Amino acid sequence: MSRLIFGPRYSLWLAFALGLSSAQGVLAAQPPSGAAPKAANGSLEATPKAANGSLQSAAQQPKPEALKLALKSAEQFLSAMDQRDYASAWDQSAKHFKASVSKEVWVRMAGAAREPLGEIKDRRAGLSRATKDLPKGPVGEYIIINFETDIAIEPITEMLVMYREDAQNWRCIGYFVRPR
Repeated sequence: MSRLIFGPRYSLWLAFALGLSSAQGVLAAQPPSGAAPKAANGSLEATPKAANGSLQSAAQQPKPEALKLALKSAEQFLSAMDQRDYASAWDQSAKHFKASVSKEVWVRMAGAAREPLGEIKDRRAGLSRATKDLPKGPVGEYIIINFETDIAIEPITEMLVMYREDAQNWRCIGYFVRPR
């Protein structure tokens, strides 16, 4: 199981990569119980890797119209998370996400992991990239959007993996949180 470590205080894995991870429905907000996976440079692993070691194998800049739609959906997902309406966040997610974790498990575990983060003070959309290749993900179009988020305890990066389910609908298929 992969998880993200925020220093010695606690572990936070909100990475329901929902189909992108082998862990089905596991979120944690607890003291670390073991070593986190390490990247080649010795830093903590924070995101899933493709077979070639990159985050995705054919990353490129998203098309402006696609990015606009994906960003709108990502912001709606984050708004539900911020309002602690985890059921609504689940409802807005991709089918692959929903097949990976039940609504009840998501609500319980997302709340347990998200509550310790405290109040969102500021959030800015950051880097984004498009790809058609993610490990264990369904075939299709993805836009990965990073949000630089200031919270009560420390600055974080929220990474949303958005999946195009049809011509106009981008839905969250993965949500990761890591320290900045």
